[in-house]
Amino acid sequence: MQFCWDRYEAQGMGGNPDQRCPFCMGGVRCDLCSNGPCRADVAKDKRGVCGITGDGMAMRMMLLRNILGASTYHYHTEQTINTLRATAKGETPFRIIEKDKLKVFAGRLGITTSGTIKKTTLALCDFVEADFNRKADEPSHIVEALAPEERKRIWKKMDLFPGGIYGEMLRATSSCLTNVDGYYVSLALKALRLSIAMAYQSQIVNEYCQDIIFGLPRPHKMRVDLGVLDPDYVNALPNGHEPFLGFAMVQLARKPEWQNKARSVGAKGVRVIANIETGQEMIQRWEMDDAFYGFTGNWIMQEAVFGSGCVDLFACDMNCSMPIDPAYARKYKIRLVPVSDLVAFEVITERINYEPEKAEEQAAAVQADFGNKLSEPREENSTVSAEIAEKRDAAAAEIAEETDTIVAEANKNTLGEHLEPSRATDNTEKSSELSELLQIEEEPELGKPQWEVEIFLHLIYPKLWKLCPALTNYPKLQILR
Repeated sequence: MQFCWDRYEAQGMGGNPDQRCPFCMGGVRCDLCSNGPCRADVAKDKRGVCGITGDGMAMRMMLLRNILGASTYHYHTEQTINTLRATAKGETPFRIIEKDKLKVFAGRLGITTSGTIKKTTLALCDFVEADFNRKADEPSHIVEALAPEERKRIWKKMDLFPGGIYGEMLRATSSCLTNVDGYYVSLALKALRLSIAMAYQSQIVNEYCQDIIFGLPRPHKMRVDLGVLDPDYVNALPNGHEPFLGFAMVQLARKPEWQNKARSVGAKGVRVIANIETGQEMIQRWEMDDAFYGFTGNWIMQEAVFGSGCVDLFACDMNCSMPIDPAYARKYKIRLVPVSDLVAFEVITERINYEPEKAEEQAAAVQADFGNKLSEPREENSTVSAEIAEKRDAAAAEIAEETDTIVAEANKNTLGEHLEPSRATDNTEKSSELSELLQIEEEPELGKPQWEVEIFLHLIYPKLWKLCPALTNYPKLQILR
């Protein structure tokens, strides 16, 4: 199997994987009409056949990319509003969790909140959908209600205050046709205006409404990385951007009858493993347990996740499911199921298009095929391997305890203080011991992650970076800015 890095290198020129066509890298090429492809050079005033400059080419392509992103994010938002509306009517397995946030958000939009939760929710859905559909020359009520006053004054002065997002996408897309708008300044202003519409009407509305249904994000521990995958379990991975069926799958997996279904085919149980942005939406709101077991990572890890041989189901909602996925599904016998009408794969014919009113039924259909559980339970390791695993776990636990102490002390220290060198050295020795234990095992114990990650909102960056010299000595731990 080729991995994404192999395909990246194959795109290189002259033996350099990072070297690509200089016109493409500069954004100064165009193939939008039958007179192309064209290349441009601003310094030499070399233009496309129609006369567009390199600056015009580059900004027009940027605007087209903005339209692609805005339309996809807004598709997610529409699905969220559909789910919220159906939930208010009692037609989904979900419920309105954050009633206070619902009332506050509705109040900010000028919606009356004195009625029932159902009435307020439906009024909110009606309000935002009407705003989405305003024409480009009809100012957005959502932006008017939520944006800071000083920003709104500037946007109106510069003709950047948007209308409804559908009208803005129509206006922006029409501008990108050849021989319509080739002026880079005009195209840039249209991109800015679309971005304002998308930020307020798509992203803010989407996240607020998902919070209302599934709960507010809160810091808590979560298992992460490939170690969350265990071949002894049925591993069901919701993947993409939209968490609706993922949450419904977790609710089913927490029921004893679903665990028993998995055990009936020889597995130890069923686990829902969060993946990519869908996973991020899930793990920031719901805490982990034996059914909602952990989170893998981003799309660059997707092929490594498949290559582990532990994945039984990959449910693909909107975004971040790669065209290469069917090849991995064939090789590793993974059930690959699109659960959005946007997603399609070559040779994959099965699909379940998400409908809020059928969320529980669809989640059950996605997870139902336990009879095809292919990851056979492993034989117990030898006594020697068991002893090694026990020592490894003890070493990991000791390092984790020491880390908690260091973090607690770092929070108390002033910015000018430093960690004691002896503590860092001590941890280096312990992590080295753990590394040796980890290397002895011929096959990694995938089902038992060695690290749990917690987001410390109260730990300011200067203090955090003081921990890096010690933390980077721990195996399989990355420090990211």
